[in-house]
Amino acid sequence: MGILRIARTCPPDRTTRAIGDGDMPNLSLAGYTLAGESVAGIGTAIAVRELRLCFDLGHLSPPILAASNVFISHGHTDHCGELLNYLATRALESRNLATLFVPPSLAAPLSSILSEWQKMAESKFDYRIVMACPDAPIPLRASLTVTPFSLFHRPDTQGYVVEESVRKLRPEFRSLTPEDIVQRKGRPDFDELFEIRSRALVAYVPDTLPEGLDALPETAWRSRILLVEASFLDDRKPLDAVRAGRHLVLDDILARLGRFTGEHLVLFHFSRIYSPEEVGPLVASKLPAQWGGRVVCFL
Repeated sequence: MGILRIARTCPPDRTTRAIGDGDMPNLSLAGYTLAGESVAGIGTAIAVRELRLCFDLGHLSPPILAASNVFISHGHTDHCGELLNYLATRALESRNLATLFVPPSLAAPLSSILSEWQKMAESKFDYRIVMACPDAPIPLRASLTVTPFSLFHRPDTQGYVVEESVRKLRPEFRSLTPEDIVQRKGRPDFDELFEIRSRALVAYVPDTLPEGLDALPETAWRSRILLVEASFLDDRKPLDAVRAGRHLVLDDILARLGRFTGEHLVLFHFSRIYSPEEVGPLVASKLPAQWGGRVVCFL
């Protein structure tokens, strides 16, 4: 049995929690803070504070509201159903422009819904919709890109991998002192001292089938943090019913652990058939001992 970390990101009684409460626990991994909530069929939204972005919008909380870049995986309401509240609350609080990155097939219907909703509410939301095409990197900031990738689910679904570009001295110039480098600044050959390396930071894999895991880009497998949906942990729900809903079981992930070379694998999106108290023991009972310190349950 492995030892794994359990992160509770919401209180047991969610019905009494005010949206303004700011004391929601956070999950800190590899220098990043994950905050939000994920319950299969109810709501998933996970913010990465330091990257100022959020994956999906099926839940609303202060960390989610603070993220101005939102990456939607697909059109199911438990993954985007709080979008209107998100935009309306940001407008009420006079927050800046929100950018919604969505699968191409979602752009037109979402634009229509938001347009009609603003008419109905006689309100104005500050947002833009960007079609996030699979395998096309999206420049987010100077050194940060987010690349969508296709998954096996219904409707059209995609995950995302966040990468950082880092400028490093080429091996042949590593003997140079800082003073040498400063002296060369401004010369035509200065940029030749460096090479640009890409480092995968966070990958987000929501609802999918095992074929979706098999087709993940290698950048996802080597991300410092890899979030993977783990809707079902045992045979409590028949496998044919799980596959009909196009979801994973824990064994699908465990069979592919050897591909993951990053720091932390975060399991999320657990079904409501499991109580929060059950999740940890169930995962630990199947987890190889050597993986205990690297696998985290996001409850």
